[in-house]
Amino acid sequence: MQGTFLMTSVVRRLENVYLQRQLGSISDESWESREALFDMALTPGYAYFIETTTASFIGEEFLKFMAQIGSD
Repeated sequence: MQGTFLMTSVVRRLENVYLQRQLGSISDESWESREALFDMALTPGYAYFIETTTASFIGEEFLKFMAQIGSD
């Protein structure tokens, strides 16, 4: 249960950074300093979280972005 809450918190925070980037309210430097965090999409823990959690609280556009990272 704690792991789920932790992963939810991290995913929501990353989604927020992603949305700020989409809106143009985050600088290139800020984006680049956080970009490596999105590699979380490559981990088995993230894949398990997405497969087993109702991800309705995560935006579809962000999920597609993360899926693209996971497939690269």
